[in-house]
Amino acid sequence: MSSVLDRRLSVTCTGCDADLDTDMRFCPFCGCRVDVAPRETVVLADLDDDSVEQPTVAFEEVDEEQRAVEESAEGMTPVSRLGRRLRGRAIKILALALGLIMVAAGGYLGYSAYVDHREYKAQVAAAFGSAEGQLDAAVRDLQDVKRTVGVRAVAERASQGFSSLDQYLPALGEDESARARTVGAALAEIGSLSTLDADTLGTWKAKRPKLVDALDNVGHADGQQVGTVGSDEAIAAVDRVVRRGRSKLADWRDKRAAAVADRRSDLATFDAYAASMNAQIRSYASMRDDTAEEVDTLRNDASNTYLHQPVYDLFSAAMYDRIGVRDAMNGLAVPAGLESQHAAVVSAVGDGIAGMDQLLGALDDNNVCDSDWDDSCYLFGQPLWEDFQDSSDSVTQRYGQAVDAWRASLPATRSAIEGRPLPKRPVV
Repeated sequence: MSSVLDRRLSVTCTGCDADLDTDMRFCPFCGCRVDVAPRETVVLADLDDDSVEQPTVAFEEVDEEQRAVEESAEGMTPVSRLGRRLRGRAIKILALALGLIMVAAGGYLGYSAYVDHREYKAQVAAAFGSAEGQLDAAVRDLQDVKRTVGVRAVAERASQGFSSLDQYLPALGEDESARARTVGAALAEIGSLSTLDADTLGTWKAKRPKLVDALDNVGHADGQQVGTVGSDEAIAAVDRVVRRGRSKLADWRDKRAAAVADRRSDLATFDAYAASMNAQIRSYASMRDDTAEEVDTLRNDASNTYLHQPVYDLFSAAMYDRIGVRDAMNGLAVPAGLESQHAAVVSAVGDGIAGMDQLLGALDDNNVCDSDWDDSCYLFGQPLWEDFQDSSDSVTQRYGQAVDAWRASLPATRSAIEGRPLPKRPVV
């Protein structure tokens, strides 16, 4: 069997574009009047292969959905037929829109991936070029360093350059990757100097050969080993920083040890002084008590009415005992900060000695007591004794105040010695 073309006439509704028979005057789908001239439609018809010659003719393709609508149109109302036809067209439009959206989305994703790849390649190239520039800058900067703080600053920048390069190494070509690794190794060795300071100068001995090798092994674009320009000067500059730092630290340690020894010695001197001074103060207090007790004994001895010689002997011995205390106090090495307080105590002791010396002089002038008994030879109750007592009480008060002030100054003076600043550690 074969198909031939069958020509038939039809009309199209101007209201809803439905295909109608030529004898229809009103559209069964939308109700519009049909005033359009019929058009000729070519339809295939089945025939035997041997009976009909097959002409080559262009024909109009019939929409299957439209044909289904037409075939079922007899049992539907015009409005239902129109709704089904419109839904079919909406589905087609929606499918076409979704297809266009998918095509646009795919194109956008593809373009974005292309742009991202180009940007990533640019980042790789920038990171590689930046790392080379940072290595050259680090070597130049190391040539000018004077102290460890300068070395650390250069090392920190080199560490940042190494980190930015390391993440892009997998994206480099084989030759570029090999060269980049030598650059990264040199940056990493410079970065290891970020901890170099006064406490870690000894680590330079181990780091130095590694840094020299890393700088010497930096490769060229053609794969040759060319090293880094200025690396010898950079290494020499760090050598100078370490050498000067060690020298400064050695001098500082010697001065500090001497200062610590001086402070320890001064504390020992202070403690010895305080102990000796306290011993003299206790001795002086004991002498005062002994003198007062002996005076009371003489005053209360009713059988001893002739008191000139006993009083003279008592105060003569007491005066020389006090002179011994004063001389011992004057012989002490007084720490700085206690000079005035120490002098006040010694001065009060001297005033007491002077009062006794005046009393002894007065007794020497009263010659009548040396030959005959006289009422004036009984010293107690006489004006001479009353004057001496008043002077002695005043001296006792000043002495007590001076001793209290001296003792109050001891803690602060010792703390000042303990807190004496030591030589500051040098900046290397």
